Amino acid sequence: MAKKKHASKRLQRKEKRIVKFNFYIPPEVCENILVRVDVKNLCRFKCVCHGWYDLISSSRFTKKQFELLKPDPERNPDRIFMIYPHATIDMNACIGSQKYNDGRNLMNKKVRYPKPSSFGSLRIMGSCDGLVSLMSEYNKNKVILMWNPSTKDLLTLDVPESESVGYGHEFYWFGHNDCSSNNGSYKLVLCLRTTLYNPIYTIYVLNSNSNSNSNSSRSLYHWTRTAELQLISQMPYGRRLHGCRGTLLNGIVHWPSYCEVTAYHLSEATVRRIAVPSINHGDGHGWDQCFTLGVFDGCLGAICKPPENKFEIWIMKEYGVGESWTKYAQVEWFTKSKCLRPLGFLKNGEMMVDIDGRTLVRYSNNWKTGKVVISHSHRSNDSDAITYVPSFISPKEIEFK
Repeated sequence: MAKKKHASKRLQRKEKRIVKFNFYIPPEVCENILVRVDVKNLCRFKCVCHGWYDLISSSRFTKKQFELLKPDPERNPDRIFMIYPHATIDMNACIGSQKYNDGRNLMNKKVRYPKPSSFGSLRIMGSCDGLVSLMSEYNKNKVILMWNPSTKDLLTLDVPESESVGYGHEFYWFGHNDCSSNNGSYKLVLCLRTTLYNPIYTIYVLNSNSNSNSNSSRSLYHWTRTAELQLISQMPYGRRLHGCRGTLLNGIVHWPSYCEVTAYHLSEATVRRIAVPSINHGDGHGWDQCFTLGVFDGCLGAICKPPENKFEIWIMKEYGVGESWTKYAQVEWFTKSKCLRPLGFLKNGEMMVDIDGRTLVRYSNNWKTGKVVISHSHRSNDSDAITYVPSFISPKEIEFK
């Protein structure tokens, strides 16, 4: 009898709790609350009920949530996506951390890549609105993966059919055209070497098929051949990893090539060459070695390391005019490095830098010093890194134009 009384009392207390929290929330109020929640918690809230799952999974909600939280780095901070080790890092967590030997205290649990990339090499083509574009290669078979690291949504794309698609390396870029009126669509640009003996490359742009009723990626998308270009010579090996990803400025994608910059206009589908600064670093070398590109104060910038063992940043103050190249800054401390790629800036003004595809460093321009955040010494695995903003946008719902 005593057991039954205790059981009935527990049941009564449970019913009181259920009644206490059993109130109705209007859908519009619920949406206004959830749209302000970060992506990590939204992934958990999708499991609450079918209504919340449908709401959070809708394209209207994901766009509204992303537009609301994107300008707020405190609530939705940028993350660094890395190929090796397989992990992501919160940019804000890099500030004040005292463990710089391997960065394990900064990394999330290892990222599980999608099945098509389980074997072979991976390269980062770009990131935009929380989506990361990857190229997976295994036995010269190449596949493009449009992937959301936060939700694990995946879109698999075939590369354009070409006679020599497996020969040489590629240039690529993924993002929005910042000068287009249709800025809601996305651009995926791929530049492939199509001849065996001459360094001739063909530029392809991905487009969506609006009239297709099939769910197959071959029916939903097609590649358009837009332009051709011929490089002066084969690029140095070191730039295959660090220079193949394009840099966007004013609707033009830029890639570093041999002693020059190759520029592709997204709207006009035209190609031009831009000369690098005509400087002589003692032995006449500098720009024929590995250099990277970036945007500094709204200008196109080039980063090169001369024999003096100090990286230099040059900016083109007047776009397209070779004589307007001006020395912008000198980056010290990286004496043993060959390639430097800026990833972004932290809240305290320090710059996150990817060094040689093996080390992430936070660099203070005021103190001219750097601190290693993550490094690895695996000889067969050159890494790559890029920043992205967590979002719920699905790669299967975006439009390419």
